[in-house]
Amino acid sequence: LLSSLVKFYPSLSSSHFKLCPRLALSDSLVSFVPGDGRANEQPGLTSLHVLFMRVHNAVAAQLASLNPGWSSDRVYQESRRVVGALLQQVVYREFLPVVLGSAPMDHFRLWLQSEGYYHGYNETVDPTTPNVFAAAAFRKVNVFSSYRFGHSLVDDILMQGPSGNLTLLDSFFKSDVLKKEGTRPSQFLQSLTLESSQDPDEYMVPTLTNNLFGSARFPIGLDLYALNVMRGRDHGLAGYNHWRAACGLPTAASFTDLTAFLPRQTVEKFQRLYKR
Repeated sequence: LLSSLVKFYPSLSSSHFKLCPRLALSDSLVSFVPGDGRANEQPGLTSLHVLFMRVHNAVAAQLASLNPGWSSDRVYQESRRVVGALLQQVVYREFLPVVLGSAPMDHFRLWLQSEGYYHGYNETVDPTTPNVFAAAAFRKVNVFSSYRFGHSLVDDILMQGPSGNLTLLDSFFKSDVLKKEGTRPSQFLQSLTLESSQDPDEYMVPTLTNNLFGSARFPIGLDLYALNVMRGRDHGLAGYNHWRAACGLPTAASFTDLTAFLPRQTVEKFQRLYKR
């Protein structure tokens, strides 16, 4: 994994930041150019990008060996399909059952088949991800706001080790840690499998709400919760009551009505906020 960083993830040079110095969010001397620039946000995410890049290249090498007549583009596209199928296996077999539970998995027939092939494919169905799902549903809708589902799962501690903990606050855009013994990609991935996430709720850790992307260059970080609220507005998302009605559920006309759907403590917090 370490050698693959150098071979397949070329480093960014200072010229990338001449037009927009704000891009240089940290003083790290190492930053990589993957397919998705967000891979550099923190080393745990970078490690996952490296892992699946390595899987793709391993599959590509096998396909090229078995099919010497294929063009490089076909090898790439077929490898991409295999990796996509692998990701679907992870999502449907391991992730969704934990997030949704058995009842929704049964109701919407989301379980993977243990044998045979799926024959329900319908080419007339539009596979486009709806805007409301991309901008809110997977970001988990809360009353009057929305945020990415995974944001509340993030912990302040990225990695625990014998020499101390590596915190999220100290890791934003600092990919150079992946070249150090103890925090290399394989070691990061091993640590991730041993750590528990935060609960999926309306809370985020302080690093995300007070110091997002904070660094020596920019000591005042951003507020991810505020960014998500603005993102929902930018996308023109309908309010909480709209989606309750769309689901055939009763709507709320007052804060008191919300106590039928939400914990009283949460309702009281919203009421205090909207009085200000």
